[in-house]
Amino acid sequence: KALTELSTVVEVETAGACTIPQARRISLASEFPTVKYHWHNPELFRHYKYCLVMENTNSSGYLTEKLIYALLAGCLPIYWGHPQVYDVIDSRSFLMYKSKETVDTLRYLESNASAYWEYVQHMPIVAHGNETLSSYFSLTQEFGNGALQQKLHERMGFLT
Repeated sequence: KALTELSTVVEVETAGACTIPQARRISLASEFPTVKYHWHNPELFRHYKYCLVMENTNSSGYLTEKLIYALLAGCLPIYWGHPQVYDVIDSRSFLMYKSKETVDTLRYLESNASAYWEYVQHMPIVAHGNETLSSYFSLTQEFGNGALQQKLHERMGFLT
């Protein structure tokens, strides 16, 4: 459904199993030969203004690398997943896929180049600055005082 709706505004290209008849099917092997593994996705995504990134499930606590890869590539992600993503990633750095609302925003950004560039050039990525970094990414003492590391050690029964 998402691809069909988005294709009413922009040309859609697909490489994976998810596709629609009006999409241009790309061959990773011939068009992007350096993209062999999912961690190469930023190399692929950097060729696009937008990237539809969809999680495999809409479950609480489920956030994979997909959104991060799109952000690293510099495109504007259109994301489908659990709203808990807002705890980690700033809502101004991507479009949450919400059918008509997303299509309307995409239509506006496509018709207004300066609005698009303003959006992508000033988008923050981390939701709550150092608090988010400490809560979600502090796996060592050198980063965020190891707050996440300590939580994990406590849950695993290690002495801290």
